Order: sequence, then structure tokens, then C-alpha cells
Amino acid sequence: MTCCLSSRFTLPLLLAGALLTGCGPAAETDNVANVTANAQTVETIEDSDAINSADGPAGRLPTDDWIGRWTGPEGLFLDIQPAPDGKPGSYALTNKDNLDRQGDYAGMAEGAMIRFTRDGRN
Repeated sequence: MTCCLSSRFTLPLLLAGALLTGCGPAAETDNVANVTANAQTVETIEDSDAINSADGPAGRLPTDDWIGRWTGPEGLFLDIQPAPDGKPGSYALTNKDNLDRQGDYAGMAEGAMIRFTRDGRN
């Protein structure tokens, strides 16, 4: 009976031991040279509205880089064009935001975004 009892518990004990060995703390390495070689640099941007302002011509807005047609899945799209009135920061938007609706909107640049009204909401 003792033999039967010990073999009955041997497999579960071995499985439990195998599972617990994978739960221990990770081995740490003190290889400073490797850590220094893999250090990543992070670019800091002070003002999100200043993106591309220094590189572009005077009077150019960050939102001017978004001009064009942005296509999505299933024929959905957002088309951003300069407004017909030619005012800086004014845009003509055409948006097909679902399969049943396409709308035209007037947009104005506000910092690093274009604000427009759709269905009575900004």
C-alpha cells in the first residue's frame, strides 16, 4: 500500500516542483557595458504646437502637413484641403466616417489640431 500511495503522489509533486521553478526571481546580470550600449535616446519636445514651425516657411502651421486624403478600411476616408477662401489655418474637410454617410465641414486650425463642427458638436 505504501508503494501505491507514494507513486500516487509522485507525479503531482514532480509537476508542482516543475511549475514552481519557473516562478523564481530572474537572474540579474551586472554587465554595465551592455546596458550602456543599449541605452536609448528620447527626444524632448517643449511645445507640441512648435512641431515643424522652425523648419517650415514663416506662417506655416503644423496642421498644414495633414493636407491630403487619408484612407481607412472599407472605403472610409478623411480629405483635408486648404479652404477656398485661402485664409491660413482654414481647411475644407470631407469625411466619410461610416458606410452610409459622407459630410463636408469647414475646419479651423487651433494649435496642433483642426476644430470643426459635426452634428452640432465640436
